[in-house]
Amino acid sequence: MKKTFLFIVFALAMTNVFGANYYWVGGGTSGTPKPWSDGANWSSTSGNVSPGTTGTVPGSADIAIFDGYSANPYVDIKDLNITLLGLTVLPTSTPSNNVLSLVNTATSFTVSGNLTINTVKPSTTQYNGQISDIGNNTIFVGGNIVTNASSSFTLVTCPLTNSNTAPGRIAFTGATPSITGQTGGNLGFLNMDISGSTNLTFNAGNALTINGNLNIQQNGKLTINKTLQFISTAPTGSNPFNTPGTISGPGVIVGNTSWTPLIQGTLPSSYNMTTNIQSVGTIYLDPTSATTSSMNGISQTRPNSTVTFGKGFLSSNIATLAVAGSITMNGGVLNDGGNTITVAGSTTIISTNTTAGAAVHTGNGRIKAIRGNAGPVLVTAGKNVTVGNLEIGSASGAVAYAVGINTNLTINGTLTLSKLGASVDMSGSTVTFQNSDTPISWTAGTINTNSATNLNFGSTGNTAGAAFTIPNSVFTAAPSIASFTINRDNALTLGNQALNAATLNLTKGLITLGATNLTAGTSISGGSATSYVVTDGAGTLSVPVTGLTPALLPIGVSTISYDPATVTATTGTTFSAKVSSTLSGSPISGIFYNPREWYLVPAVASATTISLTPSTDAVLVQNAVIGQWDCASGYTNYVFPYASSTYNTGASFGTIAPFVFVTGKTDTATALHGAATSNINAYSKNSTLMINGLNTGDVISVYNLNGQSLKSFVANAGQSSIALAKGGYVLKVISAGDTKISKVIVQ
Repeated sequence: MKKTFLFIVFALAMTNVFGANYYWVGGGTSGTPKPWSDGANWSSTSGNVSPGTTGTVPGSADIAIFDGYSANPYVDIKDLNITLLGLTVLPTSTPSNNVLSLVNTATSFTVSGNLTINTVKPSTTQYNGQISDIGNNTIFVGGNIVTNASSSFTLVTCPLTNSNTAPGRIAFTGATPSITGQTGGNLGFLNMDISGSTNLTFNAGNALTINGNLNIQQNGKLTINKTLQFISTAPTGSNPFNTPGTISGPGVIVGNTSWTPLIQGTLPSSYNMTTNIQSVGTIYLDPTSATTSSMNGISQTRPNSTVTFGKGFLSSNIATLAVAGSITMNGGVLNDGGNTITVAGSTTIISTNTTAGAAVHTGNGRIKAIRGNAGPVLVTAGKNVTVGNLEIGSASGAVAYAVGINTNLTINGTLTLSKLGASVDMSGSTVTFQNSDTPISWTAGTINTNSATNLNFGSTGNTAGAAFTIPNSVFTAAPSIASFTINRDNALTLGNQALNAATLNLTKGLITLGATNLTAGTSISGGSATSYVVTDGAGTLSVPVTGLTPALLPIGVSTISYDPATVTATTGTTFSAKVSSTLSGSPISGIFYNPREWYLVPAVASATTISLTPSTDAVLVQNAVIGQWDCASGYTNYVFPYASSTYNTGASFGTIAPFVFVTGKTDTATALHGAATSNINAYSKNSTLMINGLNTGDVISVYNLNGQSLKSFVANAGQSSIALAKGGYVLKVISAGDTKISKVIVQ
C-alpha cells in the first residue's frame, strides 16, 4: 500500500529546549539500509559514535539530526508513522556532501517545526546537506525551511532511476511558513505542495527551483519575493504547476524549455496571479472552463519558446506581457487590464490554432483591450507579430491604441474597434489582414495611418475570406499611405474614405470603388482579369503616367467585367479613370457600340494614344470604330486598327480632355470591294468622306443609294476628301483598270 510521507522543513536552532536532539549513527547503504525505528541507530551525542543498544528513536517533541558523521546514510522508513519537531541535515565533517536517502514509503512523515538543510563553504566549494527520497514520500512541514547556503543546491532530490511519478514531495501545512536563510544561488526541490490554509513566503537566495511539480491547493498561497523557476526533470506527463490557489509578490516565475505545459488545470474565478511569469521554455495555460485571472505579467526570454492559452482562459489584468518566443491562443480571451502588452522578440506569434484558410471567428484567441486609461495596448516596435483576433475598446475619452511604430502585424481573424476612443495606430507599420471573412469590425474608434503605413488584405498562401467592405469612417482621416495591396480570393470594397497609396499592388482579387476614389500616387503593379479595380459608381482610379510610356489602367465595369485601358501620353501626368456600362449618347445609325464607356481625365492634357479593351465586344461586321463623346455634337466616330478585341487609336488625340470613348463596329467595309489585296480604304470624319491609299490617276465616283451620280474626279494624291451630308453612299474607285465598289456611311 502506498503511504503518505509528510516531510516538514524548517530552520531550527541546534538546541531544542522542548525535546531532545537525536543524531543518526546507524549508517546504512543502498544495499543494506538501516531502519529508522531501531533505537540502536540513534544517539543523543554527535560524533563518531558506534550504534548502541539503548538509543532513543526521536519523537514528536524531538529533532532528528543527520550531521557530519552520518556518512550518506540510507534509512528505511517503510510503513512508519514519523512525527518530529524538527529535521536537520548537515554536510559531513570532511567536509563533503551528506545525502540522507529515505528508502521505502512511510505511512506518514511530519515535521511540525523547521526543516534545516545547512551547508559549509570552507573555500570556493560549497558542501551541502541533502535529502534523496527513494520511497515516493510526502514530507509534511509545519514550520519553515532554513538553509545557510550561499550558492545553488537542491534540497530534495530522487535518483534518476526512480520509476515513481511524484517522489520527493515537500508539503507545507503551517499558516505562514517561509523559506529563508540562503544568501545566494538557487534552492531546489523536487516537488512541493502548499495546503489550502498556508501562505508560504519565499525570500531566500536568488530563486526557488522546482525540479518536478508545484501544487498550490485551493485557498493556498505562495508569495514570491525572488524567483520561482522550473527545470527539466519533471515526470513525463505531469502538470508542473497546478495552482487553484494564488501566487503573489514582486518576483517572477521562470519555466524551462522542457516544460509542456507549465500551467495547467482548473482555475477558479478567485484565481489571482500578480507575479510575473518569466519563461525560457513553454508556458501553457489550459484551464477547463472560463475563469477570471489576474497576472502582473508574462515574460519570455528564449526566442523559440511559447506561451499557450487553452480553452476558456480569461486574464483580466495583464500588466506586462513581454514575449521573445510565441504565444498560441486556442481559445479564451487575453485582456490587457489597462496595461501594456510588450512584444520583445523579433518573430513573435500570437495566434489561434485554426485550419489553414479557415475563417477565424471572434472569441477564439482574442487579445482584448478594454481600457479606462490612455496608453498603448500592444507595443511591438520593429517586431513581426501575428494575432488571431485583436479587440480594442476604451472608456469614453480615453485613447487605447495597438501596434507600435515599424511593426509587422498580421491579423488572421478580426480587428475589432468597439468603443469611442479606441484607436489602432498603424503609423510606420505593415499590417496584413488575411483569411478572415470580416477583417475589420467597427462600432466606434479609429485607425491611424501615415505615409509609412503599408496596408495589405491577404498574402501569399493566405487569400481566404469572403467579400468584405471596409467600414465607413474607420480611419481617423482619409488614408495616405505607402502601399495598398489586395491578394485575396474575393472582392474588397472601399468605405466612404478616399484612399491614396504611393504604390498600389493588384496581386489577386478585386477592389470595388462605389463612390470612393482610389489613387496610386507613384506606381501600380499587377492588374489583370483576376485583379483589377471595379468602377461601379462615381469613384475613379488615379494612376501615374510617365511621358511616352504606356500605362495600364486596370479597370472594369463589374466583378465579372474587366475593361482595361492603356494610355500613352506625350507629357507625364496622372490619369483618373473609370468605365461605365451606360453610354452618354445615342448610337448613330449603322454603328454597333459596345455597352462600355471610358472616362479618362489627365491632370495635364497632351497628345495621347489610347487602347481600349471592352469585356463585351460587338460582333464584327465590317469596320472597328472608336466613338469620342464631346458632350456637344454627340459621338464622333473614327476607324482605327483593331486586333484581339482591342481598339487602338494609333494616332494621338491631340490635347482633347477629358477623353470619353466608346467602341464598336459599323456595317460598312474599310477596304473597297474589288482586288483582294486592295490598300484603298474609306472612313467618315466630320461629315467628310476620307479616302486613303489612292494612286495618282485613280478615278473616284460617289453615288447616292438610288444610283444617282453625285461627284466624280481624278485623284492626284494618296488621300482625297469629299464633303457630303450625313447618310449612306456608294463609292466607286477605278485604279489601274481594276474597279472597286463599296457602301460607306458619312457622319
